[in-house]
Amino acid sequence: QMPCAVSSVGTPCGPFGTCIEENVTESFCACNPGWSQAREYNLLNEDLTSSVCFFNEKLVLSFYVILLCTCVLQSTFLFWKVRTVKQVKKRLVWILISTLIVAMCILRIVNPDVAYEEVIPHPYLLVPSLCLNFYLGYIYLIRYLNYVATKTRNFQGFQAKRSLKIFRVLYWIGMVWVIVAGSLVSAESIPYRFRSALLRSIFGYQVIFYLYQTVFLYVSLSEMLRDMETLLGTSSSLQSSERGRGQDFSEAIRKHYPKAKAMRRRFVFLGVLVFLSLIIPTVNEEWILLALYFVPFNFILQFGYSLVHFFSKMVRNSDSSISTGGNSSMVKSAPSNIGSYTKESVLSKTDIKV
Repeated sequence: QMPCAVSSVGTPCGPFGTCIEENVTESFCACNPGWSQAREYNLLNEDLTSSVCFFNEKLVLSFYVILLCTCVLQSTFLFWKVRTVKQVKKRLVWILISTLIVAMCILRIVNPDVAYEEVIPHPYLLVPSLCLNFYLGYIYLIRYLNYVATKTRNFQGFQAKRSLKIFRVLYWIGMVWVIVAGSLVSAESIPYRFRSALLRSIFGYQVIFYLYQTVFLYVSLSEMLRDMETLLGTSSSLQSSERGRGQDFSEAIRKHYPKAKAMRRRFVFLGVLVFLSLIIPTVNEEWILLALYFVPFNFILQFGYSLVHFFSKMVRNSDSSISTGGNSSMVKSAPSNIGSYTKESVLSKTDIKV
């Protein structure tokens, strides 16, 4: 039992407990069945001896079990597709993140009492996982911003180039800060107010990072969809002598257009969920306790999204194989780099990628 913590957003012991005062100077929280006080992400007071009844061990463990299963399943499918060393190198960041997350989940499941012992359990696993996760988002957004920046020289292209520079600076500053702040949060020699500010700054950086990423991914994917619509219109107006090749090209774009549109919707939905889960512990130091659930939840979203994407792609390939009688030559001959296309060069290139 810990003394009652003074809370500005609710009752002293939180929504799942009652403060019992034995005398004028002593009190303790009587938590509801299944709930308790934990030290994890608890920076409510100077000596870290009080908290609120916000920790549900079974619920937290359930999150880590789900995360472990999702991560292992996603990694299994990832390795199942690997055939060459080049493919391993291409997926190296995913492999590293998966290894760190699996290790963190196993340690949490084997020793659930760590939540009562450390402010950030296993920071040597969590901090590198966050940094590698940011790196994936950085690489993904850079790809689409490069597309918008290089395809046109108008004001929109200028804005994309400027956004590209801002995002690079934001990424590298954030990486250094997350590593430094993550290392200092667990240092008990540092005043708890400063440690609380450091922890909130980590969540604040993630809020800015994912908001920036979501907005500009939406803008970049919207630009790509407009280009696909333009190319479809151009292909339909070709002369009869060029229509054969143009028709194959149109079919390839027409096939990938709804997938790109669905991908934009999924990115926005996922970005909003992550943004909401990160901004809540940022705005108030007492709500940082929600990180007990939001940290594994965000990783579940990431690996779950990848897993769903893999399954949907597998189903589409299966349906395509059935509908074409096992003949995928039309799909294989589809171009593979949409970034290299302009309205004038629709017949001079042979590569498109969505």
